[in-house]
Amino acid sequence: MPTTAGSTPTSSPPPTGCALPTGADVPVTATHDRDQTQTVYNLTVDTLHTYYVLAGTTPVLVHNSGGNASIDDNRLAHVEYRHGPGARDLAIRDGSPNLPGEFNEDFIWNSEDQQVLGENLRRGVDNSPELPNPNGPGHLHQYNFGRTIGINGAGNETNVAEIVVRDGRIWTAYPK
Repeated sequence: MPTTAGSTPTSSPPPTGCALPTGADVPVTATHDRDQTQTVYNLTVDTLHTYYVLAGTTPVLVHNSGGNASIDDNRLAHVEYRHGPGARDLAIRDGSPNLPGEFNEDFIWNSEDQQVLGENLRRGVDNSPELPNPNGPGHLHQYNFGRTIGINGAGNETNVAEIVVRDGRIWTAYPK
């Protein structure tokens, strides 16, 4: 169970809101400024994405700070082939009735032609809650990257990726 410790001021400008994984804005209704320094700990718990801790006698649901979802080369190749540039044209050519979402090139590779797809998908998993997967085993994550990452199955530009995780591994992902 790795931990990192640090010290951070707890006083900060009040935020105006935050976004849910669906991209919907949620207003912040109150903040409390404190003029002190507080030691904080980031805790990673193996194989758990969320867990409860006690704050006094109150159970609090905590989002795991560490990235415990991995992705191997075969699954990266699957996502790139099935949901990368050209995937929609391939599906049309093959006569598929369901068109896949298609990630933009810059979501998969950076300007030096290094693949960043795995890094992007792990960031999406690390920063979004687990959702039930109505289509099969595992669970889903929906993460809004704050920029256009591709087009969804309906052909509309989107900022949101849907990521399927099975047994701690990223199984597939596509623009939502």
